[in-house]
Amino acid sequence: MSKQSYPKGIITSAVFAVFSLSALGQFYDGSNMQFGKNRVQHRTFEWQYLPTAQAEVYYYQGGKSYAAQITAHLSSWIEDVENLYDRNLDGAVQVLVFNKQAEFRQSNIGSYNDPTDNIGGTATLVGSKIFVYPDGEWAHTEQRIKKSLSNLLLTQMLNGGNWQDALRSSTTGLTLPGWFTEGLHSYVANPWSAEVALHVQDAARCRNIIEAHRAEASQAAWVGHGVWKYIADIFGEAVIANTLYMVRVSNNLEKGLQYATGMNLSLLLEEASRYHLESAGNSEDMPPLTTRKDIRLSRKNTGDVSIKLPEDGEVRSFTVHPDGEHIAWAQDERGQLQIWFGNRNTGEFRRVGKHGHKIDRIQDQSLPAMAWHPNGNILTYALEEGSRNLIYSVDLTSFESVEKEVFRIDKILSMAYAPDGMTMIWSGVKDGQSDLYRYQVIGNNHTALWSDPYDDLDPVFSKDGQSIWFTSNRTNAKLNRSFVLGEPLRQIHDVFQLRWTEDIPELIHWTNTPDRDERFPQVQPAEHVAFLVEFSSGEQERWISWQDSAVAYIDTTIHYRFFTQERLAERLELPAASMQWIPETQTNGFVHQLNGHVFWIERPEDISNWKTVDSNDDTAIESSSVKLNWEWTPGPTEADFRNYQFGPWTPNSEPEPSEEPTTAEESNGASWTPFTLPKPRNYRLNYAIESLTGQLDNSFGSNFYQSYTGSIAIQPGLGGLSRISMTDLFEDRRFMAGFRITGSLENSHYLLAYSDQSTRWDRTWILERQGFIQNEDNGQSYIKNHIHLLRRQWKYALDEVRSLRIQGTYRLDRITPLSTDAFNLGKPIQFANQVGVQIAYVFDNTRQRLINIPEGTRYRAWFEYFANPIDRSTTFGTIGFDFRTYRTLWRDVIWANRVAADWSIGEQRLLHMVGGVDNTLSLTSNAASPIDPDINYAYQTRLSPLRGFNTNARNGSHMALINSEIRMPVWGSLSRQPCESELLQTLQAVGFVDIGSAWNGKHPYDNANTFNQITVNQNPITVSIDNNREPIIWGTGFGLRAKVFGYWVRTDWSWGVDDGRWQDRIFNLSLHLDF
Repeated sequence: MSKQSYPKGIITSAVFAVFSLSALGQFYDGSNMQFGKNRVQHRTFEWQYLPTAQAEVYYYQGGKSYAAQITAHLSSWIEDVENLYDRNLDGAVQVLVFNKQAEFRQSNIGSYNDPTDNIGGTATLVGSKIFVYPDGEWAHTEQRIKKSLSNLLLTQMLNGGNWQDALRSSTTGLTLPGWFTEGLHSYVANPWSAEVALHVQDAARCRNIIEAHRAEASQAAWVGHGVWKYIADIFGEAVIANTLYMVRVSNNLEKGLQYATGMNLSLLLEEASRYHLESAGNSEDMPPLTTRKDIRLSRKNTGDVSIKLPEDGEVRSFTVHPDGEHIAWAQDERGQLQIWFGNRNTGEFRRVGKHGHKIDRIQDQSLPAMAWHPNGNILTYALEEGSRNLIYSVDLTSFESVEKEVFRIDKILSMAYAPDGMTMIWSGVKDGQSDLYRYQVIGNNHTALWSDPYDDLDPVFSKDGQSIWFTSNRTNAKLNRSFVLGEPLRQIHDVFQLRWTEDIPELIHWTNTPDRDERFPQVQPAEHVAFLVEFSSGEQERWISWQDSAVAYIDTTIHYRFFTQERLAERLELPAASMQWIPETQTNGFVHQLNGHVFWIERPEDISNWKTVDSNDDTAIESSSVKLNWEWTPGPTEADFRNYQFGPWTPNSEPEPSEEPTTAEESNGASWTPFTLPKPRNYRLNYAIESLTGQLDNSFGSNFYQSYTGSIAIQPGLGGLSRISMTDLFEDRRFMAGFRITGSLENSHYLLAYSDQSTRWDRTWILERQGFIQNEDNGQSYIKNHIHLLRRQWKYALDEVRSLRIQGTYRLDRITPLSTDAFNLGKPIQFANQVGVQIAYVFDNTRQRLINIPEGTRYRAWFEYFANPIDRSTTFGTIGFDFRTYRTLWRDVIWANRVAADWSIGEQRLLHMVGGVDNTLSLTSNAASPIDPDINYAYQTRLSPLRGFNTNARNGSHMALINSEIRMPVWGSLSRQPCESELLQTLQAVGFVDIGSAWNGKHPYDNANTFNQITVNQNPITVSIDNNREPIIWGTGFGLRAKVFGYWVRTDWSWGVDDGRWQDRIFNLSLHLDF
């Protein structure tokens, strides 16, 4: 490393630094490597908010009407959740309203990843913000907000509302399992419905409730929901708040549950499972799951169809072709959508579309929408890719696909073709509300039929294309009715008919049933319309309806009035997610659930089973059991047939209330008052504490190499790391500051950073200062080196998993000889400067199944080059890569593999020292591998893990490392019993093999390697002896990992093999996640 005086170089260096570029995350410190996924910004948001006494509702362009609806109802939702918790929220709630889920995905909320692999002593402050986006159903908006409010209240209850409590809880607080917390939030949002019954009863059948501790992330909410539903039904809903209180004060989950319910955890789970099994009953359609073999075999049982099920993912949007022979479905594997088409008779399946990357994120369960073309040869589906709404039409004869982008709509929920195949009807979302849209296939344009805040879902055409049936939560059939803010929106839906080919389109309230929810209308022969009915109890029925007429009055001719006849077609024994009519086979198909996947059942239509029932009765009593009421009088829409008089017919009713209410009135059985919307305000940038770190650490933690002056500097000594980060409300801008001080006070590190992630280019400034003591002149003198780093980073997201990362770095070293003797006193203070370029390409689609248990692939390839702006001949650089893959073997057991390599370039070299582990607490010495004094090393770094050896087992200008290990969560893999100990919950057993080498020359066996020769100087003769040592070393062993007081603690017992000889066992204790 070249040195010169400060005044001569600093000005030139600063100029070069401004125009220099670089990338973060090379082998600066062991296996630490920054990967990470990306949020891709496609548009900018101009935020405003609506202030109320309890909340601030934020929205941007196009979202005001949806935000206004939320603001009008938010206080009642907060009150509902607070009553259940018997506790009030601390402070005002910030509700962030996004126009659609795809736009939430491009926000930075929740995207921050701590750059360190030492997780101890870090507390993240959740704050009081929640987010929501529409999916076309108003009931889902309420459920999402209540779920988020429940999460806020539980966090405040357990961790307190300030940073001191949060930091304390990060190390000594109670860690609750996912089924407990997510299940509670799910219950608060929606205590019971057919959808909940679908998942909870399936979890009970498959013993997932009894084995709640094994529940995966996708199952945990439903498993826990079943437990909380049982507690509320048996002990009363008030016991929920008592349970949470007892869990908090006892700081123990099992004790808290036992105090509140009188049952230990195992008994509670068994009773909850039995409770839901009894309520589910027995169905002939569902295979028996009495043994574990039955449960295992059910994983591939899809009912009356055969579907290629994914190993990790879900099947949705399942649909059967009208011919009954072909099927199509979407297969979601960690966010990547695959569209499949198959033949039920031959069992042949073919993938006809693949979209997106496999990535761990919140998935959109409503996509894709699918429709069969009337000619039978085209499958059309709609989905979102980034900010675009796309429609794909697949020719099922040639399997060619046509893509069209549609505009002026946020999302397509469902769609259907008209009989001519030239027109489609959509249920689409725009500006937070769902409406019906007419789509012209050839012109690729669409028109909204109306615009109002009511749900408009599940549209289908009549056989002649003259009418559209759909479901809606609107209260009447008047399209010109003005909606008043504050008016309650129903959570149930009726069936409506739209006669849209008339000069003036006519909307008909096909069914008017305020006590039941009706969905999925299906047009059957003779213009019979079937639909799925759900009652408040979660029970479901299939009803059939048709239009009938009666004489209204007679003058010169007979005038008729039309009304809807309804019959109960069947009661469903199993909860269904959806229903479909299959014309060719004259059957009704239902999507049920078995072992977490689609279970399809078809039943033929049997008219003899249709029953007349009282459609207004929630219990649906059959007409045969109803006695005649001789005191009957005609209702508002009924005629008195006993005293019928010819003439114009008029309803026997009071005048309808005004459609423009200005005072409190009755609506859906509840009084309400028009809501006055507060005046919107512009968002002003403000910051709050995001996370705090106070931890023990034994690593440099800097993002650059340590200088090499002839002595090895691999660890600064055990010290304390403190760090704080602050961010704005939307987490677009972040400040970070921190310092690290060792126990000896000799090696210290300070950091200040600012990042702006508001656009697709993430931009960051980082200023670091690090000091450490080294010896030089073969240990004859000591120096203190203060490293000053100024870095400017850019990251461009190519997509959610790929990014290009660029960084500009200026490094100034201040080298001060310590006054240890008279010789050192005469040495001047020197300065060394480096500026350079680093560029990296990063891919990362991993997800965390558990702590230290990732799944997927990530890699990084880079180039870096540095030069001294005064002495251009002193160049330095590296080229390298780090490839890691994680594959699931069984349950949460994974096989992790890594291949990494690095090559020095330039006049000066990087000293690579392989061996040891990261962030070790073990007092081990360095290996005694000699360092070639003839190589011009400027910097040094250590490469790990290579267990079975200490650091510097091999060294050189280049290096390669291979790691392979099996990681097994012990308790979750081997025990079926729940466990309250965080130590046992997180305990993992690891078996590993590490192979590596470092060398000079072209390859490890090159004669330029010093470890291949022994040089003996005996004046006047120098003798060089070729010892032909094996340059590649390897080690193997086993270890245990667990979370202890918030730290990830690793213990390893390993044996190395050097030159074919087994070495003594080495024990390592460290604080670090595995690679």
